[in-house]
Amino acid sequence: MANPQYHLRVYPDKSTKSRDRKSCMDLVVQGDRSLPLNLMVVWSQGQRITE
Repeated sequence: MANPQYHLRVYPDKSTKSRDRKSCMDLVVQGDRSLPLNLMVVWSQGQRITE
């Protein structure tokens, strides 16, 4: 893993009784125009992800 300092957890929506409903997610990445940014969001089913 290149930069493992962040950990994202997504919990089911508490306003619905159905566990089959998918969670909504918005991602915003901001930075200087001269700075290259890379954002990777993956579902690993609890396993470690490596590049």
